[in-house]
Amino acid sequence: MITAFCILAEPEKLQYPYIESLRSVARFSDKILINFAANTKNKNFRQFEKSSFEKILLLKEKTKNQCSIEIILDENWKNQDALNYDELKNKFQEALDSCKDGWFFKFDADNVFRKDKKNEIKNLFLDDVDHLIFRRINVVTKDKVGINNSSEDIYGLNIDSLKKKNISYEIDDMHNWCRPKIRESELCVSSLVFEEDLMPFNYDATFFTKERLIDFWKKTEEIYSNAQKRENRFKNLSDDQILENHKKYKKMKNSSLKFLQKFQHPEDIKEKMEAINFSHWGYNNFE
Repeated sequence: MITAFCILAEPEKLQYPYIESLRSVARFSDKILINFAANTKNKNFRQFEKSSFEKILLLKEKTKNQCSIEIILDENWKNQDALNYDELKNKFQEALDSCKDGWFFKFDADNVFRKDKKNEIKNLFLDDVDHLIFRRINVVTKDKVGINNSSEDIYGLNIDSLKKKNISYEIDDMHNWCRPKIRESELCVSSLVFEEDLMPFNYDATFFTKERLIDFWKKTEEIYSNAQKRENRFKNLSDDQILENHKKYKKMKNSSLKFLQKFQHPEDIKEKMEAINFSHWGYNNFE
């Protein structure tokens, strides 16, 4: 039993390939649990997005014979300028606590797996493995991708095995952002997924417009500065300066990638990638 989990807060408005991601994960999971922002009354909270909710319901109907999709309507998602790390951590912890057996698999709504590798991916969730960590393929532009061999954001926990070994686990503190903290770790059997074909493609900001990217980078700084209780570094910067900051950050991050000479985007997202244009970050990174 594989229970996959992700958080969705206004994914249509925020330009994430969430349906493509969910569809790809549904191919090898038994259940997908979605924490869905659903406030309709308070503007200081993330809003219920009807368009994305209805698309998820359609996907739920299509996948019902292979994977069940459960949507948790969460009215208590604060906007990023007010959200602190403990509140975010608690949402992941609640999902982890609800998984009583089998595997808990955490993914993000910009991760897309290969359709033709669904069986091989499912077979990675072994009975004798406690902690499964996926490396990922970062999408730089539509024609350029590279393997990120340090990523630990996409992971699985074998609840049955951890309980049997009496190994305690929880979502860790801010220094290990939304990843698991596993006590008695010397008893824990971990497995890393290094096989290129089994890694998810990560479409981080790929479909963002310039306006969306600047807003995203501002809010990313807000949540980190709030969590770390420090001054906001972008407080006195213009939008152009914030964009340049993001470009420098991505250039630095991409310098550690192992770039692939030949690749194909996963089938679930090919159509979306074929439609990408110069207004999207992932087309040519705004030159």
